[in-house]
Amino acid sequence: MAIVVTVVQVIWTFLSVCTALACTFSFASPTWFIKNVGRQLASFGLFSYCVQNVRSRTTMCLGYGDEFSFARIPHGAWQAGCVLFGGGCVMLCAAAIIAMASCCVPYFCERRISVFAGYMQSVAVVICSVGLIIYPVGLESNVIKMYCGQSAASFNPGNCEIGWGYVLAIMGTALTMFGPFLSKYAIDKQRLEDSEEFV
Repeated sequence: MAIVVTVVQVIWTFLSVCTALACTFSFASPTWFIKNVGRQLASFGLFSYCVQNVRSRTTMCLGYGDEFSFARIPHGAWQAGCVLFGGGCVMLCAAAIIAMASCCVPYFCERRISVFAGYMQSVAVVICSVGLIIYPVGLESNVIKMYCGQSAASFNPGNCEIGWGYVLAIMGTALTMFGPFLSKYAIDKQRLEDSEEFV
């Protein structure tokens, strides 16, 4: 049985792996919002934060509640964002593994596998997007106001700024939108028909 890999399939697999890694890395990053002014630098992520004392130049990174506790995440919007974006990352990683596996299976199986992975990516994009939209609502929490000033509110970081972790999450999710379209065209239909006739 022939294993045929098309150019579109290679591009789709590469994109799937890169976006899954980017989103997962951003999920783990504590730099979604950063306070870069004053004597104490701070950064906040979905489930962890870092505080640096400028004088002593020591940085301390912890999960919310010292050791991570989901209930200690400062705001319900951040809890929802953590669950949604984290769930989306799991789906993106699974889709990337399936995309890599599709390059190693007989030709007539590829179509089903590619379509299934494309659907997973579609659902993951929606889930991740909702998580990214919900997350800035949590900027109104007391913890953020303590570091970013009393002007911090939903969708307004006050004295803080958007960090590279949040930007990477947005870019990874945006690039993943191409995945379902590429998965649809990953298989050469003519060769698929020929292989089905052969079987």
